[in-house]
Amino acid sequence: MFPHTLLVADELAKVTVIEHFRSTDPQRRGFSCGVNDLVAARGAKLTYVCVQDWSENTIAVQVNSTTVARDASAMSLNVNLGGSYSRFESFSRLTGEGARSDLLAVCVADGKQEFDARTLQDHASPHTTSDLLYKNALADHARATFGGLIRVEPHAHFT
Repeated sequence: MFPHTLLVADELAKVTVIEHFRSTDPQRRGFSCGVNDLVAARGAKLTYVCVQDWSENTIAVQVNSTTVARDASAMSLNVNLGGSYSRFESFSRLTGEGARSDLLAVCVADGKQEFDARTLQDHASPHTTSDLLYKNALADHARATFGGLIRVEPHAHFT
């Protein structure tokens, strides 16, 4: 499965989108590689929620790319429950003054599940704000890995 979501919140728009991914047959092996392109134009408010509850026979990769313009905000929440291995990458680029980005995730794993999270918060303009909060609950031999980077461009003062 290769889903691609393009979500553009135009100037001053407000939108919330919730996607739920799950396996139709828990006995079959599965692979999912999804991409989300999220764009919040000037003054827009964008909320995106992705819930994945794949079967234990599924490997999943998800890439979220968010661009936030002047005085806009974007919130991305990933809820990871299933799959044998799940990697999710969240990239947020703040391109205008007053832009705000919130990257949130919740992972609940047991058995031998493995979750791998990567983030990039890129402050390309001054007076921007980003926040990151990832929480994991692990049981048995489950594993969670996190790697993140906050990049502030040389001219992006007061971030």
